[in-house]
Formats: sequence, structure tokens, C-alpha cells
Amino acid sequence: MFIIGVGKSFQTIPFMHASFREIDIRFQFRYHETYPKAITLVSEGLIDLKPLVTHRFTLEQAQEAFDTASTPAARAVKVQLLDDVLEE
Repeated sequence: MFIIGVGKSFQTIPFMHASFREIDIRFQFRYHETYPKAITLVSEGLIDLKPLVTHRFTLEQAQEAFDTASTPAARAVKVQLLDDVLEE
């Protein structure tokens, strides 16, 4: 997990949960130079963002999209609303 811009002086982190699941936690205190590095990594193909969009909906399916985004069982990472027809 990468945390950017921690705002409060004290944070509550579920340490045992992270430890048990062997989750690495890293912090970036400031945003300086964060976005240019990320854009470079994506543009050079070193990071593929497509798997992060787990659900796609048309505008007509907006209610279903919001329901999916707010339902933990759907396991949605990123729900995208498209302004054109979905390709089958």
C-alpha cells in the first residue's frame, strides 16, 4: 500500500492485519514529483492501469454502477461510467 500525503499527526493503522497479510506500507509525505513519475511509468508501459477498472457501465446503467461501487461484495476497484455504448 502506498499512502500519499498523510494529513493528521496521528493515524490508526491496523498493524496486525497488515502484518498477517504481509502488506507493505510506504508513505510519501509530499506530492512533489509524484504525478510526473506516475505518468512516466504508465506512458512507458511499466504499469498497466486497465485491470484497476473492474466494472464498466453505460450512462443508462448509472444506478447499477453506483450500487456496484457501494457494495463491498461486488469487489469493485474502479467503476467507470461510459458516455457511449459498451462494446460486447
